[in-house]
Order: sequence, then structure tokens, then C-alpha cells
Amino acid sequence: MADRIVTLGVKLTPDMAFGTWIDMQGKQLHYAELSIEGASIDAAVKATAELMERSPFEYDVAAIGVGLPATVDPDGRGVHDVAYLGWSSGRLADAVEARTGLRTVLSNDVNAATTYEHWFGLGRGCKDLAVLTLGTGIGCGLIVSGEIVHGVEGRSGLLSHLEIDRSGPICDLGHRGCLSSYASIPSILRQASPYFPGRSFEDLLEIAETGNAIANRIFSDAAIAIGRALALVVNMLGPERVIVTGDGIAVYTTYGDAVNREFERARHWRAAKSETLVDHLPLAGWSKGAAAVALRSVIRDSAAPIN
Repeated sequence: MADRIVTLGVKLTPDMAFGTWIDMQGKQLHYAELSIEGASIDAAVKATAELMERSPFEYDVAAIGVGLPATVDPDGRGVHDVAYLGWSSGRLADAVEARTGLRTVLSNDVNAATTYEHWFGLGRGCKDLAVLTLGTGIGCGLIVSGEIVHGVEGRSGLLSHLEIDRSGPICDLGHRGCLSSYASIPSILRQASPYFPGRSFEDLLEIAETGNAIANRIFSDAAIAIGRALALVVNMLGPERVIVTGDGIAVYTTYGDAVNREFERARHWRAAKSETLVDHLPLAGWSKGAAAVALRSVIRDSAAPIN
């Protein structure tokens, strides 16, 4: 029965796999996590299969969704540009299906989080929605006329290396003054390291909040870059709502005034009056997005006409 569909979503990082089981209403039924031994595609398949083996016996899983920080084919089968996990490309969905015997669909992790927000979260009911994620990387998921935007070959939402200021800091790819160089967690740590060696992202926020001029400047610049990126998204898409999330969300919540000032400065005077909301989605919670992608695949296939 459709009302008994359960899917498993898996979020992969270089050293961890997070699994969440959800039902048709997006309710979390079970959660598990495990360490990954190495970051190869074989390790990703093994981790996904091991999570599946931890499914509670009372649930028959209809499909598996896997979210990755990578470019994913729009059909959810192949994955590319997986540098964060240490490999380039592969038919991961086929490999997981062969190992588990279950339908498997892949998704870029930002698109997966966007799907969950659209179906069950703060974006529910929106026909046009943008989700900006801040963290190790910076991503943007887009819903237009009720559908996720994949782009050609799954290459949509690439905001992270948008140029903000040609005289700005350098990102991990050598770009000067891009959004990532200002606002990603690794870039913030890189900028701060000569002054505060060995400090964590959370440590730096605390230092900035004490009034330290250097830390405050780093976070203020990050906030300005985020405001400019948000204005671009709103100017181009005109969404009903923008959701900001990710493990770097503290830049937005702590320096919201700076974000909003730059947003209003860069926003087109005729742009949509988009509502902006914050969702403190933990890293492990991103596996809910992968489960939502799997659920969408099952529902749409079951609703397809029989030829």
C-alpha cells in the first residue's frame, strides 16, 4: 500500500555514512550512522549496504536514496566530480542495487536537502523555492514551478565560485574573491589561521563575538558575500521563499544584519519580496533529503501510466 512506503536515505561524507528511514509523510522512523573505511566508491557501496542491513525488521524498504557532494546525472544513476570523497565518477546506483537488490537513486546532496524542504520542510507548498547551504562548500538548490532544477548533466545551482571581489581571499581551487573564498568554513579557517592557529569554526565565532577586530572582519566579509549571493538568487529566480541552512549557518544567524544590508543593496528594486527562513539542519539530517529523493522516485513510478 502507498501509505506504507518506507525509504532509506544515506548521506555520505569522507569518513561517515548517515542513514535515515522515513515514511510517506516524511516522518523519521529510524536513524543510524557508521564510519567509512576509506573514501572509495567500493567503501560507499559497502557503507550503504551496511546501513540497509540495520533497517528495523518491521519496515520493508522500497528504495534507497544516496546524497553526495557531487554532480549527479538527472536520472539519478551516475555521479561525477566527487573530489570531496576522493574519486572522480562512477555508476554508484547500479553498484548499490547489485549489492542490496533495491531500487537506488542518487542525488546531489544540496538538491536532496531541497527536495526534503519542498516536500516536508519549510518550503512545503512553494512552487518556486531556493535553498542556500553554507558549510564545507556552498550550494544552491532550486525549485521552479514545483520541480527540482537539475540543469544540463545535473550542473545547476553552482554558486560557490561566483566572483564577489577580485581582490578578495583565495579559495581551495585558487580562485580569488569567490563566494567560497569568503564564506565556506575551510576558507574562513584559512583566513583566520595566521592569527588564531588551531582554532575551530565555533572558536572563531566566539572570538568575533567578543569584539576581536580580525575575527569580526572575516565574518563580516563572509556575511556581505552571502548577502550578495542571496540577492543574485532572488533577482534571477524570484522565489516565494529562500531557506538558508547548513553547518555554517552561524555566519548567517550571527551576522544577519550585515547579510541583510548587502542583500538590500544588491537586490533589484523590482525583485520578488521573497521570505527568508533559517533551518538548522544538522549534517546527519541531510540523509532525510536522500530519503525524500528515493520516495519521490517510488511515488512517481507508481503513478506512471502502464503502456
